[in-house]
Amino acid sequence: MLLMVHLCATTNEKGEREMKEEPIEVLDIDGFKVKIFHDSAPQSPREWDNLGTMVCWHRKYCLGDEQRTDSVEDWMKEIICNLTGEDYDDPSEAFSKLFISLPLYLYDHSGITMSTGPFSCPWDSGQVGYIYVSTEKVKKEYGWKHMINSRQEKIEQHLKYEVEVYDQFLRGDIYGYRIEDADGIETDSCWGYFGSDHEKSGLLENVRNVIDWDIQHKIRQEAALNVCMAL
Repeated sequence: MLLMVHLCATTNEKGEREMKEEPIEVLDIDGFKVKIFHDSAPQSPREWDNLGTMVCWHRKYCLGDEQRTDSVEDWMKEIICNLTGEDYDDPSEAFSKLFISLPLYLYDHSGITMSTGPFSCPWDSGQVGYIYVSTEKVKKEYGWKHMINSRQEKIEQHLKYEVEVYDQFLRGDIYGYRIEDADGIETDSCWGYFGSDHEKSGLLENVRNVIDWDIQHKIRQEAALNVCMAL
């Protein structure tokens, strides 16, 4: 299954690199200053526990999980043979029965972006590969005995989501934050939030949880100090 990963900064390397950059946004939340940065060293989502596998053909970029130089037909023959032990002269029909797949398209112009649907510009875009998963793996993963249309649609949506997240990685649409208290002391930092909608990505939720904990911790400390002074 797809696992969203947030990397809380614990290394000087990331801290020093981000400190040299200007935040893209600064928020004031309950007296704390929250600085939001682009994550300049994110982990590729293709290193996560993904359901699908991305196979790509491109002379310039190393994309997805597998890089191929042979033909699409030879690739299909190979993965079908690996799965069934059988060889097909025309593997396309067997591939569609044994695997659930979506095409991968790349748009390359002042940066790259990927989608499961074609782009409007034919000059700077085109199909570069597939994201796929065997129906055998899907059944094992979900505990299904049979594949029906609604289940296949569910898997296709999952694969599409994996591509959307990978596209965010390709475009650098990944963020992190640093929290400073009223004295300018850093209290927390965390990285690896995908997407510029910080509510949807969970970045702001985590920030609020950290700040709430800091406030409650300070209240408890002050209460304990008052008790000690009263004794």
